[in-house]
Amino acid sequence: MNVLNLRITGALRGDTFVTVDGERVEGTSCAIQTEKAQVRVAVCRYLDVGGPLWFITQLLFFIISIFGIFDARGRGKYLVADCQTDIYLKQTCDLTVRINPPKKNAKVAEFTGDIWLAEWSNKYVADKRAKKICLALNLTKLFLALAGIGGLIALIVHFLGFI
Repeated sequence: MNVLNLRITGALRGDTFVTVDGERVEGTSCAIQTEKAQVRVAVCRYLDVGGPLWFITQLLFFIISIFGIFDARGRGKYLVADCQTDIYLKQTCDLTVRINPPKKNAKVAEFTGDIWLAEWSNKYVADKRAKKICLALNLTKLFLALAGIGGLIALIVHFLGFI
């Protein structure tokens, strides 16, 4: 029986998660027992674009964050995590997975511990469809910001009595 003591650190947000042999790891640390001598560890990331009513929720958060000024979710909206690594186990192994923030062509995760690993892929990749959707969303946000500023100027001019 092999045991993998897994610890997850770094930029683990709600849209990023780790799987071991296709099963999602809940929490930031766990012990996985297996008869296998090798397991596949993958880091996956959901994209904000897509799903039901995503466009409306994006615009709602844009307005609530005062036209994007206080938007903390702005970086890496169209980057997909492409990270798959085979971990070779021996009795009891400790593995720390440090997840990096999304940045184009940057490493998704860094693996440290007393393990031997084969890294198949480990970088953030731009999703072309999501990038086009984000561009359309940004243009819509720009239009809304300009309309909001224009409306604010019209209200100020109206209440000051220039019209």
